[in-house]
Amino acid sequence: MMVDSGCDRLSMGSMHTSSTRLGPLLLLAMLLTGCGNETGPWLAFDGGGFVFNYRVAQASYGFNVKPLRRLTEGTVLEAEFEDPAGGKPLVFREEVKGPKLRYSFETLGLSGVKAHTPYKATIRVLAPGTLKVLASYDKIFKSSVDGTWLPDKPLVVGPVYTPNPDLKAN
Repeated sequence: MMVDSGCDRLSMGSMHTSSTRLGPLLLLAMLLTGCGNETGPWLAFDGGGFVFNYRVAQASYGFNVKPLRRLTEGTVLEAEFEDPAGGKPLVFREEVKGPKLRYSFETLGLSGVKAHTPYKATIRVLAPGTLKVLASYDKIFKSSVDGTWLPDKPLVVGPVYTPNPDLKAN
């Protein structure tokens, strides 16, 4: 006895024809959903912290952010770092010129870094042209070491790490 489930009525030819018609629609749907989330956060912090380079007697801190939404060309990312020495905040800007996977911001030549002290960093998304704040995100960074152990003068100078002539060996 044979049971007709109706499946034998579909031939490979009819399946191919229907998939040919649905293919472009499915592709369009996938492309439209891949345009990015336009309602969630703009950015997410993706690493960062303090760096002490004893060779050049310099401390810095910075962070990376990754876009979670499409950033239009001309959008400005503004990073603001609390100055460990107590001065005005250190501010850096980068204009978006095309899609990137990550944006990096770093200070240079810091002094006054204290171990286990919270230092605030902020990233802002500014609208193209008007520089209106579209979003702002904060993160606290702490150093596990104190900056006082850095030498007063660089141990090396120049691009090839030449010993600093000002530091004469005794």
